[in-house]
Amino acid sequence: MSLSEQISRVQQQISKGNFPNESSISQGVILPILYELGWDIYDSAGTVVPEYSISGGRVDFALLDRRKRLT
Repeated sequence: MSLSEQISRVQQQISKGNFPNESSISQGVILPILYELGWDIYDSAGTVVPEYSISGGRVDFALLDRRKRLT
């Protein structure tokens, strides 16, 4: 599915109220779009890391380039 098709699918699903909570948005919107953008959401090395802690807080998804070392 192309990015454009994925966005259309998401728009249709949103109009039907099919994303009632944060978890369903993560699974049905964020992850499919990241995948279409070329991020390997299935990579066990963790290039897309959910609930990533940083600087005393957390982000829903961190997009990491494992070729560079985080400090």
